[in-house]
Amino acid sequence: MLSRSPRNGLNINMNRTKTIGKYSLACILLSLVMFGADFSCSKKDNESMHKYKEALVESPERAKEMVLAENMRLLRNAIEIFMAQEGHYPINLEELTDKGIIDHIPDDPFDGDYNYNPQTGKITAQSRPQL
Repeated sequence: MLSRSPRNGLNINMNRTKTIGKYSLACILLSLVMFGADFSCSKKDNESMHKYKEALVESPERAKEMVLAENMRLLRNAIEIFMAQEGHYPINLEELTDKGIIDHIPDDPFDGDYNYNPQTGKITAQSRPQL
């Protein structure tokens, strides 16, 4: 959401996350960045980027894995921040939102659940435990 502020100029509200079908705004932004990267890469990097983009277009499964990996990174970082602030791991993932560390628990793009151990702070995705 954009709004004008008399003192600061343009304000952007980044607290809202839109979902379009099963793909989040993060997935769409990742795609835009990947397709726009051609303009800033050297020729050698550009060739690698082209191969990478082809793989993404040909494999929506790989794109979902990339989104899930980013979601897992976000959750692991949030768990560590909670630990640093509270001195213990959260009892459940909802505590991360209750404390305002993250706005919401990101969805698994494969429609799976997260396995979280509050004693160790370890988290995995049921759909892709290797991530």
